[in-house]
Amino acid sequence: MQQIQDPTGRTLFFDRVVARVSNVVFQVYTVAGQRRHKFQRQTVLKGTDACIFTWDSLIDQWQENVWSLKELMRFYGDKLIPTGPAEPPAVPLVVLANKRDLEDIVEIAKIRQVFDTAKLNHTLIYETIAITGINVKRAFVYGARQAVLNHYKKLSGKSMEAA
Repeated sequence: MQQIQDPTGRTLFFDRVVARVSNVVFQVYTVAGQRRHKFQRQTVLKGTDACIFTWDSLIDQWQENVWSLKELMRFYGDKLIPTGPAEPPAVPLVVLANKRDLEDIVEIAKIRQVFDTAKLNHTLIYETIAITGINVKRAFVYGARQAVLNHYKKLSGKSMEAA
């Protein structure tokens, strides 16, 4: 557990995990999506190479999800949008449509529509049940893979079309 102080002087917490795969080190941070955790998100998201956005599938959480996505887009700007048809975005985004095992959930097509409207139609959406781990690993693997590909692209100076 790490700490961040927000401008009001309150100490806020987030989770951090460090994992190593071959010669690549991943630092994974989790930050709650509620509005009161805005300062945590601003601090943790600086310099990130990929983002996994957890969309709460419960119908009554729709407005909070949309608000969080708008906040994320304000923070990243065009970094979430590919520069060309075969180019990945500077910061890959993966969506976990979570709580798919519950009643009163939003259809994936409606979630997809939000991302399409935001020009994020390239974004993968995984249907997840986080408490059992369903599809969570797949989403993290995809996000990590995209971040590594972007890193090697920067190192080589090549576009992904040539790779």
